[in-house]
Amino acid sequence: MVGVLAGLPPSRSWPAYFEHGFDVPVTRLVSPAMTYRSGRSFDLPATLWSLVRQAGAFRRSVATLRDAVRRTQPDLIVNFLEPIVGLAGLGADLGVPVLSVGHHFMLRHPAFPTATVSGLQTFGLHRYVDFAGRNSVHYGLSFYEAGDLPAAELLVGPPLLRDELLALAGQPAGDHLLVYLLNAGYRSDIERWHRRRPEVPLHVFYDRAGAPEEEAVDSTLTFHRLNAGKFLRFMATARGVACTAGFESVCEAAWLGKPVLAVPVQNHVEQQLNAVDAEDAGIATGAGSFELDRLLEATSGHAHERFQAWVAQSDLRFLRAIHYTVSSRRNRISPAAVPTPESLVPQSGR
Repeated sequence: MVGVLAGLPPSRSWPAYFEHGFDVPVTRLVSPAMTYRSGRSFDLPATLWSLVRQAGAFRRSVATLRDAVRRTQPDLIVNFLEPIVGLAGLGADLGVPVLSVGHHFMLRHPAFPTATVSGLQTFGLHRYVDFAGRNSVHYGLSFYEAGDLPAAELLVGPPLLRDELLALAGQPAGDHLLVYLLNAGYRSDIERWHRRRPEVPLHVFYDRAGAPEEEAVDSTLTFHRLNAGKFLRFMATARGVACTAGFESVCEAAWLGKPVLAVPVQNHVEQQLNAVDAEDAGIATGAGSFELDRLLEATSGHAHERFQAWVAQSDLRFLRAIHYTVSSRRNRISPAAVPTPESLVPQSGR
């Protein structure tokens, strides 16, 4: 790895594990982000207005990206759905193969479920994914094993989970429920449920500006400022996990074998589709609100075991996607020539 560039809106900061997790410098890009109403619901007009206001900052981010490519001369760009890479692709070619990675690319796969959500939002999500992944090979992260679509340059692989999480497997479950909130506006929902069931210990993690590292409301309800390592440790010993329906949170809990309640952020079409997809895979229960009672009797089963076996293929399948992306762009090989994961394992005697 010769460099890392990461997009963030001006109002947010990186988690500590991200900033200190690389052996190379991390360069910040100003990147588009969603705007939320009252810390709860996706606000499309405000988001569009934010894009207009920050257009100059986005152009500077494109220049920063192009300068980094010129200086480091990479063999490959791995793009985790950063739209600045797509924006850079509107101009002169970057001259480097790009592998675009994200659950969003499963939208193009016939195995992905359909759901009754806003047609306009669904259209916008498809256009956003096409834009961010333009001129690249797509690597769709999936809750389940699904076939590649080589002609469409879509490869499918398991989620990419942190080593820190993988080391926490097998810990006995305690008596607490763990809650992750993408937006702090959902705090009142958790407090309301807690008043009804105060005997159930709750640990709630969220990212709220100015929040203390830990706030013990009483003996069974504690709010924590988002801390990745601490969050995973509480997850490893939780009896169940409730979260807004982001792909990574659901995957982490499912890999640890936890019952999962996935609650999409209001008006957030991607999370609505995530919840349906995870429920169809059997690793989560979708819900319209934080109905934590549903976790108290929930258990995990064969679907979680299948998911864990799928995650075990992660390294080989990601290596295969890298190999194909570099080879196809440099040697213009046929899309049908996608190697099998097994073909990339060194054989004895070779």
